[in-house]
Amino acid sequence: MNKILHVSFKCKISLFLITWVLSTNNNTNAQNIGIGTSAPEKPLHLRGNGELLRIQGNFPWIGFMKNTDTDYGGFLYYPDTSLVMGSRAGTNLPLVIAPNNNGLMFATASQRIGIGVPSPAEKLDVDGSINLTGSIKANGIDGTSGQVLMKNSSGNLTWGDMSEFKNMATFRSGTGASWTIPTGTKRVWVELWGGGASGIIEMGGAGGGYLSAIIDVPDPSNPGSMTYTVGTGGTGGIAGGPNLAGSATTVTYTNPAGLTLTAGGATAPAVTTFIGGGSSGSYSVFPVSFLNYFGINGSYGTGPSSQFMVSGTTTYETISFGDGGDAGNTNYTRGVGSQIVANITTSSVVRRTSSGNFGRQPGGGGASGGSPLGGGIVGVAGAGGAAGMVIFHY
Repeated sequence: MNKILHVSFKCKISLFLITWVLSTNNNTNAQNIGIGTSAPEKPLHLRGNGELLRIQGNFPWIGFMKNTDTDYGGFLYYPDTSLVMGSRAGTNLPLVIAPNNNGLMFATASQRIGIGVPSPAEKLDVDGSINLTGSIKANGIDGTSGQVLMKNSSGNLTWGDMSEFKNMATFRSGTGASWTIPTGTKRVWVELWGGGASGIIEMGGAGGGYLSAIIDVPDPSNPGSMTYTVGTGGTGGIAGGPNLAGSATTVTYTNPAGLTLTAGGATAPAVTTFIGGGSSGSYSVFPVSFLNYFGINGSYGTGPSSQFMVSGTTTYETISFGDGGDAGNTNYTRGVGSQIVANITTSSVVRRTSSGNFGRQPGGGGASGGSPLGGGIVGVAGAGGAAGMVIFHY
């Protein structure tokens, strides 16, 4: 009987149907049964086109077991909503997909999947490269352009920016002014410098202080504003004159309550002081419980130096006037002192390179003016210090 036999199952093949097949089918070969073939090569050999075997029933399944098993080890199961292939509970057998009889994907009882890894250590363990054409989501959130995968403070994977602060707002002047924090800002990095002091005749002015602080915004949807005052630089003048000191730069914010950041202004050198002189700008934070900051004092100005040279009956003095001090966390903001070659014998200036330079913003101290170390020249007032500055990074 050379035809396809369509066998309908409810859950298991009935003994009656097996008996019928054995008694009516003449396609047998060494206890093999062939349906659709006269030369069966296996215990049950189906041959034909299209669907050759159909298992039909309520929640039908096929079990697989070895001769030594007391129960099935694996199964193929159709519970109406899906097709399930797996191993029986308690066996802890993995499920292996093996194209060309080479193990490729291993699904283990610990609910881990290995691709090329028979014993995966993670939920997905891959031996080899991965080519992804879609997107990667970290905890359900997709990244945006320019972001990278990183771990947050809780140790969870998240999308973030290589640089948290992409924008800045810079202010070089202002008293009691206000900067509105853009909506959506979560954190602001504030940098501020105090004003530099003026130089005097004998001494360069000191540099203003520097303060850097990271401030978390409690409500990014309504971040509020920060109030700032940029310190002014000392205006310069003769020793003992007015406004020689630089003033402080301040930034205040409402959270923590009354948070005030201060980069101090430098004070002017004392009259006739040639070593040290004045106070460099410092820094302070209120309340003291706020610890997310660091600061650097400004540097001191320097005094003049000189060298003498005698030529015949004439004495010359080369005077290098003192430089101002750099503001904290800066280089080359100091005013550079001038140089004079003086004829001491006749009390006259032979050559002057330039007038003493003013301090450079932010917060540089002004250079000293001049001093008649050898008694040959008239004193010159020092140069002014530079104003401070505020930068908001967000």
